[in-house]
Amino acid sequence: MRTKKIFKQLTLNTLMGVSVVGGALNAQADFDYPGSNFKNMYNKYRVSQAKVTPWPGSYWPFDGEEKVEEAEGEPGEGTAGQAVGQSAGQSAGQTSSKKRSIIYRGAGINHKPEGYKLSPAQKYDLFMGLNGKAAKWEEENHNCRTVAPELLKDCKEWYGHCNGWAGAALFNPEPSYDKDITATHPWTGVTMTFTHMDIKALLNEAWLDAWASFEGTGVTVKADDWVFDPNDPIARAPADNNSDITNYDAYWDVSPRTLFYALTNYVGIRKVGIALDRFTGSEIWNQPLIAYRFLPITGPTDVAIEKDGQKVYPITIGVKLYWANDEVDYDFKSKESLKWDVTDPIFSNDRVPDPVSSPVAQDRVRDEAVISRYIEFTLFMDRPTKVSPDGTRILAAGRILGDGFWAHADPAQRARWFPKDAEKSQTHPDFLWRPDYLTDASFRNPWVDPLPIYKHILKRPLGEMGSELTPNLK
Repeated sequence: MRTKKIFKQLTLNTLMGVSVVGGALNAQADFDYPGSNFKNMYNKYRVSQAKVTPWPGSYWPFDGEEKVEEAEGEPGEGTAGQAVGQSAGQSAGQTSSKKRSIIYRGAGINHKPEGYKLSPAQKYDLFMGLNGKAAKWEEENHNCRTVAPELLKDCKEWYGHCNGWAGAALFNPEPSYDKDITATHPWTGVTMTFTHMDIKALLNEAWLDAWASFEGTGVTVKADDWVFDPNDPIARAPADNNSDITNYDAYWDVSPRTLFYALTNYVGIRKVGIALDRFTGSEIWNQPLIAYRFLPITGPTDVAIEKDGQKVYPITIGVKLYWANDEVDYDFKSKESLKWDVTDPIFSNDRVPDPVSSPVAQDRVRDEAVISRYIEFTLFMDRPTKVSPDGTRILAAGRILGDGFWAHADPAQRARWFPKDAEKSQTHPDFLWRPDYLTDASFRNPWVDPLPIYKHILKRPLGEMGSELTPNLK
């Protein structure tokens, strides 16, 4: 099937969920779809899961501030032992009774969660003999305190290392919760112990820059009524993402047909995960997809309609997407989801959520390590489709014509899919991608080199994924 070549360079403000110092993906290719027979792909890969299950973990946000409640007389903490925003005349180490203070714990992977003596960046500095260079760079670049004033609100809400985490979680097994890694650097002689939290943080940074295969276009304008009207002035304006298409096309351009083939060809045939931007709007939240489930086909499949002067046969399909969660604690450990399996009815089923857009109604895991979303779409076929009585198998089908139609694009279904405004009600993925190999630092912390992380800490080769990297640290 033909796909659009959207990007030459994907830059942070348009795509990455990071600030102007965040992360970059360079699009070198479109997704590849060797499997295109609709009947075969649905029957063989109606339900599928990646062989390496992407793991949950923090996206290491750029906002290093944390709101805490302090009891009377409880010492404050933060920069220089003083809570950020401490009132004038209040001595360090004293607080008023039961007040909320803002404590600064460090930005990006230099964040030091409560109870930890060193941040992941500080551990890496000591291990590599960098004299604090990695931590210093992180504070100066991956930090909401250093962004332009007009970016501060967005930075505090969603800037972070989400694309680095998504890529790392797709290609690396989850670090062990119970077995820390103790390594001695052959050049510095420093022995350091890295926890699962430390390893995840370093991998988040290491995977921040990559060449990637890509589908779709990120939209940077807040979603509103314009997404339903292609003639709206905002909808008609050029998208701010180097793609030469309008905001309207950028919002809707991951079509149902593209999503169907991306899921079945990558997660289905290849058993590999892909990353998606789950926020259909101005924010960017990259998530590593674990699995998907197409629900049984229950509606009419043999009724002809005319579309664009051609007789077509609509078929409506529902799909559940499952991805690892990044809105978790820095040192999060999975519990109930440790053995998550899309074929296990405890975790995934063929039930349509009610209401469809409610997060609470989706398939859920108590530990919140895996998040799911349900969406529906219509594909247009060149002849009637015959399905089994239970809707789980296609007995006969023709070819898909056109891109298809999202159910939530139908004005008549707006109340069902958008109980809130379009920006808050998330639906189809804004874009899809998968790393092809890592590249030299562009927005990644240049002192956090992927090669020594794998060689000296993980003690395994980075392989082909690191073939384009220039070694700059031993």
